[in-house]
Amino acid sequence: GRLTKKEKAIVIADIINVYNQAIAKKRLAKSSHNNDYFSKDDHELIFTIEQALRNCSKETRLIIKNDFIYKQEKDWYLDYFSKSTYYRYQNSAMDEFINCLNI
Repeated sequence: GRLTKKEKAIVIADIINVYNQAIAKKRLAKSSHNNDYFSKDDHELIFTIEQALRNCSKETRLIIKNDFIYKQEKDWYLDYFSKSTYYRYQNSAMDEFINCLNI
């Protein structure tokens, strides 16, 4: 069946959490000059997430980055959208991001 908005948010948050861990490992490997911290799987995960974001619309990128990657304060969107427009875009942004991931 179809995922609810809450379930989609949980799936994306979990994926982005692993992505952020991979980014942290990449930084650690770079700063310590020790690539043991950073695996091929980490590299592929980062590539996949960033490719998915590139393939999404500008609005989707903005929403996914601010809601899930940067975890901005709750009303960050007011600089870009009205509240009703944001909530309308948010659900379609989650759908688009998941579709761009091909999962």
